[in-house]
Amino acid sequence: AELLNLPPTQDALRRYLELAQAEELIQNLVLQGAVSVETACALMRMEAPDREHFINLFSRLHFSSSKQAEILDFCADISRRDNVAMSWVLSTPQIAALLSGVQKQTAAQIAEQVRQHIRALRFPNLTASEQRFRELRNELRLPSTIMLEPPPFFEGTEVRVSFRVCSTDELRTMAHHVAALAEHPRMKAWFEE
Repeated sequence: AELLNLPPTQDALRRYLELAQAEELIQNLVLQGAVSVETACALMRMEAPDREHFINLFSRLHFSSSKQAEILDFCADISRRDNVAMSWVLSTPQIAALLSGVQKQTAAQIAEQVRQHIRALRFPNLTASEQRFRELRNELRLPSTIMLEPPPFFEGTEVRVSFRVCSTDELRTMAHHVAALAEHPRMKAWFEE
C-alpha cells in the first residue's frame, strides 16, 4: 500500500479492489482526477441510467471530492423523498440549461450553480429563507461595517447584529445605524413572521 501511496487500511484496500472491477470509463475518470475513488465506487453501485448522468456531469465539471459526495447525497435524498430516479435531478431544465454551455461563465461558476440548484431542490424551504434574508439585507442598505446574521438554519426570528469600531465617534455612528435599523419596516416585518 505504501508503494502505491495508499492508506494502509482495509477500507482503502476494499475500495481499490472494488474500483478494479469498474468499467474502464469510471477507472479513467479516477485516473484523470475527475472523480474520487469514493465517488467512483458510488457510481458503480448505481443503476446504469443514473450512473450515465453522473458520469456526464463529473466529466464535464470539476467538483472536489467532498462536493461530489454532497451532490450524490442530495440527489439520493431527493430520489427517496420524491420517489424519482437520481438522474431526474440532473435532467431538470435548470441543470440542462447550465450544462448547455450557453452561459458566459467559467466552468467553476457553472459547477457552483449546479451544486446550488441541487441544494435548493434538496432544501427548498431553507434556500427560500436564505434568499429572503439576502433580500432583506440588501434592502436595509447597511454599511459594510455592520453585520446582520440570520438565526442558525433559520429556526426562529432572532438575528445577530455585530459591528467593529475604533473610536467613540464610530460607536455613536453605529448606534445611529442600529437605531434606524430597528425602525425599518422590513426589519419589523422580519420579527413579525
